[in-house]
Amino acid sequence: MLETTLDRELGKRLDRVYKLSRRPETLVELQALFREKRNDPAVEVYLKRVRSGAGVIGASSGPTPYRNVLAEGDVDVMCGYDALMNALLRGAGVVQASCVHCGEAMEFDLRDHDITRQSTPELLFWLGTGPIGAPGNPVCDHLHLFPDRTHLDGWLEGNPDELGAALPIVEAIAFFADHPIPPSFARKAFDDR
Repeated sequence: MLETTLDRELGKRLDRVYKLSRRPETLVELQALFREKRNDPAVEVYLKRVRSGAGVIGASSGPTPYRNVLAEGDVDVMCGYDALMNALLRGAGVVQASCVHCGEAMEFDLRDHDITRQSTPELLFWLGTGPIGAPGNPVCDHLHLFPDRTHLDGWLEGNPDELGAALPIVEAIAFFADHPIPPSFARKAFDDR
């Protein structure tokens, strides 16, 4: 799956949104480009704070479709990526989500990069992007969790300009475990706890 060639337009969008050094042609190349961006010492400081529990990626001041249940307490976060990464970087946590297509509840426990329990066996992570000028957040509005492919396809029908890659949750964990998206590209992604 990670060696699959990315649609050319998707590669261009990923390059633009994440301010990469070039357009990725596969997900493996995207991992390498994220790794390059991690050479910034500020990124490592950021990731260290999240790992230690001193910060949360994408904390929201109000309810969202995504929530982390962490040792420090429950926190609503902006998108599926934020929920996944908060648990992944800490080594443990529960991710709760509502499908952005229909509201169906999903939940999984993450411990040491392994899922120990999940509410639906076909959980997918959508690594997507919208077109230039799309309303809303250029990152979080395109990083979602879905119970299965049927839900993702239904959401894509209502979002015809969306491009991305659907990863089974286990592959998404492997993809992001060592190569998180650097936080320096878009929104206020870090909140002190």
